[in-house]
Amino acid sequence: MNDALVLAHAEGGILWLTLNQPARRNPLSSDMIAALSHAITSGDEDANTRVIVIKAAGPAFSAGHDLRETRRRDDEDHTAWQARVDQSLQNCAAMMTSILHTPKPIIACVQGIASAAGCQLVSA
Repeated sequence: MNDALVLAHAEGGILWLTLNQPARRNPLSSDMIAALSHAITSGDEDANTRVIVIKAAGPAFSAGHDLRETRRRDDEDHTAWQARVDQSLQNCAAMMTSILHTPKPIIACVQGIASAAGCQLVSA
């Protein structure tokens, strides 16, 4: 089993990116967003990549934002919690915007549910 949040496999000019947290329905955590952003940028900069395909392991494409990250921590005051959640949402929005501005085609290969930010990822 591979513990990477996003698996990348290049073949025949196609960069296959697989969201890889199937037991949790591939939630878009901060780490998943960072890994996916990096993989998309790498694919865009790779001259051998002609198209990027985003798919997911398991029965769902993505359940959306990882709501575990939105919980306030015991040691966190309201201002710190709000700043952390705001930053997470800004990072997600930046990733979605980067998809729109990537010159190479990006295709979502969707199986199962894609809800909330998962649906946003599909439509970006």
